[in-house]
Amino acid sequence: MSKEQLAFLAADLIPQLAKAAEGRQRGGKRADENEKGTSHELAARELNVPQNAVRNAKEVRASCPELRQFVLDKKIGLSAAAAIAREKDHGKRGAAIQAVQNGEDAKRIRRILRGETAVMDEVQFSEADIALLDDWDRQRRNLLEFSTWVAELEASNKKNANCIGRVLLENINRKTLAKITTAMEDGKPYARCVSCPKASFCTQCCGSGWVTQREDQRIRHAPEEESKSKKKTTRKK
Repeated sequence: MSKEQLAFLAADLIPQLAKAAEGRQRGGKRADENEKGTSHELAARELNVPQNAVRNAKEVRASCPELRQFVLDKKIGLSAAAAIAREKDHGKRGAAIQAVQNGEDAKRIRRILRGETAVMDEVQFSEADIALLDDWDRQRRNLLEFSTWVAELEASNKKNANCIGRVLLENINRKTLAKITTAMEDGKPYARCVSCPKASFCTQCCGSGWVTQREDQRIRHAPEEESKSKKKTTRKK
């Protein structure tokens, strides 16, 4: 048996050991040397498992039983699963559990628990938006992953040409953003903010083209807009 399996078995034993201890106390019986200690200690001793592993397994068993199989399948570590189980914020905990179910690595899960992925909290997406984002980056299968990805782009500070994430980061005012609407031009997604007074594409509030170079913040317009606008962008010093 693996250490994780033994830890969960020990956690399953804890209620029985606690009841046995209560029975001894009610009966006035003294515990012998093998029966002394907390239920955690007794369970760990019984199956020869580290006590911290037993505590972690108990927390997972109590708060996030759906993660048990993921731990046993080695898709997440026992300590990481326990960290999710200890999270008191139900939103973060639910997001972390979903990330585990989607096969995310421990690094992203820790970012979720630290609250570093709440980039798109105020955004409401339609089914068409979700389908478009999935088509744009097939490795991001849901909005949680997409917002995590945007946060990582922000943290990495790398050049990402033709990237919708950069459009969001560089050009959208997050406080006024209520929804992302999209249009297709030559197979490229464009994003705009509903607070924008213009009906289609705009570089003022949300950059409806995509950022081609981060250094000078040049915006490429949609094809039909290029002929209308002859303005040249100046390089920022």
